[in-house]
Amino acid sequence: MHHLLRLAILALCITSLGCAGRVPTGEGEGEGEGEGEGEGEGEGEGEGEGEGEGEGEGEGEGEGEGEGEDNCRATADCDNGASCVHPDAEASCGIGPPNIDDSCGGDLPACAAGTVCDVVEDGCGGRHLGCVAACDPEVGCLQGEVCRADGRCEAATCQTDEFVCPAHRVCAAVAPGDLDDDRFHGCDPVVCAVDADCVTDICVNGTCSSIEGTCQLPRP
Repeated sequence: MHHLLRLAILALCITSLGCAGRVPTGEGEGEGEGEGEGEGEGEGEGEGEGEGEGEGEGEGEGEGEGEGEDNCRATADCDNGASCVHPDAEASCGIGPPNIDDSCGGDLPACAAGTVCDVVEDGCGGRHLGCVAACDPEVGCLQGEVCRADGRCEAATCQTDEFVCPAHRVCAAVAPGDLDDDRFHGCDPVVCAVDADCVTDICVNGTCSSIEGTCQLPRP
């Protein structure tokens, strides 16, 4: 009976309704398994190690070895054949000073007008008498000198020009002569045996000094 009923319905749909898809088929299993596994592993490891080691080693070794001369009070303080030289001693040279004859003074002819006979330094401790231009009192001379009435520049002295001697020297009783060595302005050295004999507490080679002496080798 049921079978006949289904056949009748089917025939009716085909001829009139066109509902082929609406016929009961009984059991309709519609399993729709949609497994959408979307595993998105995005490992973004951003390790930014910025090691900026700036080692700036600037070694500036400036070795200025200027072999200095040792200080001394006597030659016994020096080594290797050196001698103790007093600070007031004249500079020495490896060779002797030039031998220049005097051109004036004594029995020699007088200097021409406008010039005078005076001591001329030759270097290395050497000196001679020569004619030099006379000084002008209005212009004067070098520092520490005075223009004398005869036109000669001479060192100011402690005897006549109120020059003050340094502590390690004393004013001599008599001023230097016109053509004498006047480098020390008429001030004599003070004789000493030990430092305590000097106002400056420095005794070098038997005379007082403002500073210590220096050990110097013979000049070549």
